[in-house]
Amino acid sequence: MGATGGYAITGGTICSAQAKKNAITEKIYNKAAVNQFHSLTGASLYWFTNAGDEAFRQSLITLIDTCSLYGLNPANYHQQFLKAHVNPGKADSAALMTIDDIFTDAALGVCRDIYAGDITGYLSYDELTPQYTESTWAFIAGGLSKVKNSAALKQFADSLQPQFEQYRTIKADLALAYKYKAADKIKKLVSEINYLRWIAHFKFKRFILVNIPSATLDYYSNDSALLTMKVVTGKPSTRTPRFAAYCNQVILYPYWNVPTKIALYELLPQFKKSPGLVDGMNMQVVDADGRIINHHNLNWSAYNAGNFPYQFRQSTGCDNALGVIKFNLTDPYSVYMHDTNNKMAFLLNSRYLSHGCIRVEKPMELANSILPQPIDSSFVQSCLKDQKPTILQVNDPVPVLVVYLITNPDHPNDAPFYKDIYKLFK
Repeated sequence: MGATGGYAITGGTICSAQAKKNAITEKIYNKAAVNQFHSLTGASLYWFTNAGDEAFRQSLITLIDTCSLYGLNPANYHQQFLKAHVNPGKADSAALMTIDDIFTDAALGVCRDIYAGDITGYLSYDELTPQYTESTWAFIAGGLSKVKNSAALKQFADSLQPQFEQYRTIKADLALAYKYKAADKIKKLVSEINYLRWIAHFKFKRFILVNIPSATLDYYSNDSALLTMKVVTGKPSTRTPRFAAYCNQVILYPYWNVPTKIALYELLPQFKKSPGLVDGMNMQVVDADGRIINHHNLNWSAYNAGNFPYQFRQSTGCDNALGVIKFNLTDPYSVYMHDTNNKMAFLLNSRYLSHGCIRVEKPMELANSILPQPIDSSFVQSCLKDQKPTILQVNDPVPVLVVYLITNPDHPNDAPFYKDIYKLFK
């Protein structure tokens, strides 16, 4: 599209071959936010009024051109379209309004991602972000509607970033990585800087952060890590998924309902060879209604992975694989946090041992941090056999972010990155 000549809006009446050639086909990505922005400014044009001079428009293009320094992709914000239309020449009023909307869409989009991060592809399930989408766009539209010149735009973009030291360090490292074209570092730092902005923008009063590469858990309250502990996460072959959900229940003396794959392909072959292992492992065989089946009466040789009609459940107690405390999460993977009967695992440097769930080093402390009342320690520590599970509700469910933060802030010089255990950056 040239900078001069008439324009026609896609979907409107095409009056001539030239108008068709010059039709604006660029899509607006955030239409609701653009409309909200218009309602705040009270004007149909913002970037192409007398006050919206070319220098102002050019400052937006510069922000987008350099947004890779924030870990963002300039192509996501109409980069080439804006450059081609920074001076639209003799565009008619309808076309000029559309061009103005695309400038607004670009500004809203890049500012939103500078504020909240672009975590596309970094999570397999995200229950939290959609709940904040409307308020996030309202915040960005409200702030941008007060921006009237180049200096104000730069100031607004700067104000959207987190102010803590780790973020500033990562941003400086990313700038150096681009300068020296260190592609291996760029990919890691881009993920890190977007994760950090995403986490920060929620402004949670409290939340739990599980980091897979470091195999650690932090419980935050009012921006301070009040509790830090080691965790055991999934093996490379049975990865812990990256997700954002809530912890809504703490269960004392939980059953371990054995996942189907483990039951059919690990335990069933063992029990067929040695049925006595069912008792030795404190297991129960239950039907679809949860009724316990007398496993001594089963014809084990008749069953295989294709026809086994029951489930395995480990009875409660300290020898249960989940220990005596389970933290229920609202993710769709049946992944949760829990105590463990294998405390020795926390002494290891490499703690990627589970089938995907998250074993926590200090379950009692974590439970007492998130529950309205402390749990009875003597009840839990008694290791009662066959105790029925006790379900405690978390009155205000706690956000749980299970992420893949790859940089190691404790050793920035000799070991700047944790081991990429899941090979996400290969």
